[in-house]
Amino acid sequence: MMDHDRRKQTEEWLEWLEGPESFARSNHLEGLDYSMDSLELVDWCLEQFRRRQETLSGEEAQRKLLAVVMSWGAYVGEVVRRADPAWEWDFPEEELPRLRREGPQGVGVMTWPPLGMVIQRMNGPEDMRIAPVCRKQMEELRQVFEMINEHPELLKEENQD
Repeated sequence: MMDHDRRKQTEEWLEWLEGPESFARSNHLEGLDYSMDSLELVDWCLEQFRRRQETLSGEEAQRKLLAVVMSWGAYVGEVVRRADPAWEWDFPEEELPRLRREGPQGVGVMTWPPLGMVIQRMNGPEDMRIAPVCRKQMEELRQVFEMINEHPELLKEENQD
């Protein structure tokens, strides 16, 4: 169960979602519905921001990049969290917000960096796309959990080493 401070922190954090929603409204874009399919539109929007970013410099470029990373990172994280509610927002000190969840059968903790993905999308190779990466990672996690649920002895062997 999420404690009161984390709930308040999460509510404040999710105010960043106004950025993508406002951008979609003002540009008459449909499809930002927090589905995995909406990540295709996110990739398109981030490519538009990336192209505009190339025309900016200095403090203005940094300020706009920060706003894009925070707001669109919040959106990407919410898509993943809504697709699999076992993920929760986590706010480690002096690090970017991220998603975390308990590992399979309660062993360990996994983290997932949606803001890091947006940073890579904005600064990395042009062909880096969030939608396929998210789909692949979510499918791989589903397969691992399914395998562990079917063969819990695999996890026990791992813990005995």
